[in-house]
Amino acid sequence: MKFNDTKIILNLFLLAIILVILINFIIPIINFRDYNIQNRDPIDLDNFNMKFSNISERIHIDGNLDWINAETAGICTGNGTYSDPYVIKDLIIDGGSSGSCILIENSNVYFKIKNCTLYNSGTSSTNAGILLSNVTKAHIIDNNCSSNIFGIHLRNSNNNSICGNYANDNHHIGIGIYLYYSDSNNVSNNIANTNNEDGISLLSSHNNLISGNTANNNNYDGISLENSHYNFISRNNVSNKYFGILLSNSHSNTILGNFATENSQAGIELSSSSNNNVLNNSVKYNYIGIYIASCKSNSISGNIANNNTRIGFYVVNSDDNIISGNIANDNYYGIELKSSDYNVISGNTLLGNEVCIIEDDCIGNEFSNNSCNYSNTFPFELIVLILIIIGGISACIILLIFINKSIMRRSKKSKSLS
Repeated sequence: MKFNDTKIILNLFLLAIILVILINFIIPIINFRDYNIQNRDPIDLDNFNMKFSNISERIHIDGNLDWINAETAGICTGNGTYSDPYVIKDLIIDGGSSGSCILIENSNVYFKIKNCTLYNSGTSSTNAGILLSNVTKAHIIDNNCSSNIFGIHLRNSNNNSICGNYANDNHHIGIGIYLYYSDSNNVSNNIANTNNEDGISLLSSHNNLISGNTANNNNYDGISLENSHYNFISRNNVSNKYFGILLSNSHSNTILGNFATENSQAGIELSSSSNNNVLNNSVKYNYIGIYIASCKSNSISGNIANNNTRIGFYVVNSDDNIISGNIANDNYYGIELKSSDYNVISGNTLLGNEVCIIEDDCIGNEFSNNSCNYSNTFPFELIVLILIIIGGISACIILLIFINKSIMRRSKKSKSLS
């Protein structure tokens, strides 16, 4: 009996050892798998989830009646109403370098495109991962539209939502999200990075909301507006090769609360644009913080433009603008105006700049209540000049001492000979 008890105890002990070994072997594998999933970048994560999606051919829906055909064919679900929109979801579409992966045109029913991976569209200027042409009431949500010509492209399309999508690494023309003659759309919380041109671009598009997007490392600009008016650009993060946010011939827009850092030209530029409000933005570590060129009647207020390589606020050929209540510290120039007249510069804090405010070829500008002091460090050129002067004086002193000693030795020699 005792032998059996001992045998049972030994077996249980061996079983416990085996369980401990298995647990120690399995837990690192689980943790490694979780770590890999949690630390994938968004595109890799999307590829990881591809096995849960269906591979599909390119989709083209033209007109409201075509949605019925698509639903019958199993391409989508729903019936096109607000409460039950048509839904295209969980698809993987390789465009095969021809056309758009998903093309919807001439549609005004409610629909969603959700959680699709769309890539390798054609090389035409109208091809995209998702192309909406003459469309309203679309919701484009949580898709990966990378590696196309345009990631997401709206043409003559109004009152749509583009939210939570990835539009990266788009090539040739290379724009992540492009609005062309499209009004009153909501473009929010998207990521549009490393595109060949711009992250997000608007051409002749008005009354759009561009908010909470990330547009970094694009070859041109993070967000660009051309001939686009009454748009609201807020809370975006932009860091790019040229400009963070660029407005060209665009009027009456609001640029509010954006973060524009480490852009090689300027954090925000307004060019030939008027009546815009640029408010409460952070523009740091750019070459120029905010650049205003050939503009009129803009309000630049409450912005922080610190640690820019050259200038906090640069105003060129621009009249009747208000630059007030801003902070521009630790730049080379705090504010520079060139060939710009009748601007109001008031209530700005300009500390630690090499030059506080400078004007060149200007008339009629008004300055009031600006706080200025200068950098505590000497410019490199001044340090070099001081060292040269000190070196020259030291050399002269040494030379005079040498000459004086020579004269004294000669004098003593003359006396001894006499």
